[in-house]
Amino acid sequence: MQNAKLIFSTDGTKKLVCTMQVVGTHHGNSWEWSWGNPDVPIECRILMDQVRDFGKEKGWDRLMTLFLHHDQFTGWECVSIPSHLLDGMGVYRCGGDDDAVWVVITACEVAE
Repeated sequence: MQNAKLIFSTDGTKKLVCTMQVVGTHHGNSWEWSWGNPDVPIECRILMDQVRDFGKEKGWDRLMTLFLHHDQFTGWECVSIPSHLLDGMGVYRCGGDDDAVWVVITACEVAE
């Protein structure tokens, strides 16, 4: 399995390479968890089954429901538990107001 990477660069030069997992995406007012999204490559969401399983264990429907209503807070709320469960170093939101991808960063290294 290849690790999922998020690369931060300046003028085309890699500065920071991070291992990450996609938590979910939002399009308009709809949130979709990555664990059920076949459009997200498996290596980018493989650890998200742990989040869904945690939701089952605790009876938290919000972690087990593939699609949720999305507002300005949903992505930040939904990325917080996976960040904790996956020992995240941080979270990142890629995209604009109407469409975005939410990730948990699990490791980083300075590019050489």
